[in-house]
Amino acid sequence: MTITHTTRLSWTGEGGLAVTGALAKAANAEQNRVLAVPGESTDAEFDLDFAFADLKSIYLQSTQDVTIETNDGAAPDDTITLKAGVPFWWADGNGAGNPFTADVSTIFITNAGTTAAQVDIRVLYDSTQA
Repeated sequence: MTITHTTRLSWTGEGGLAVTGALAKAANAEQNRVLAVPGESTDAEFDLDFAFADLKSIYLQSTQDVTIETNDGAAPDDTITLKAGVPFWWADGNGAGNPFTADVSTIFITNAGTTAAQVDIRVLYDSTQA
């Protein structure tokens, strides 16, 4: 079964000048999470697993500032910092390097603020790669 994730980007400037675009990626597996991270949490652990070489796209967004660490909260392989309401997005072929350097088996999320965060995660990958 083929699964497609499409990310749409738009920009609007002064005088109504606008540019829009979309990038669609297809693969055979996805993991979608809506995580509740209590305020004042350090290294809250959540299941998320994929091989970084098989990643086709990832989209992350949080309602609060959070830090996401992969595989180990104390010595992570990779760290992504999210600002509240600001999406983080990457797709294979978008011109930027893969944000992950190692396979992901678990994530740890730190929410230093006092308000609980909702962290939305969308991952698309090819599970048939060896």
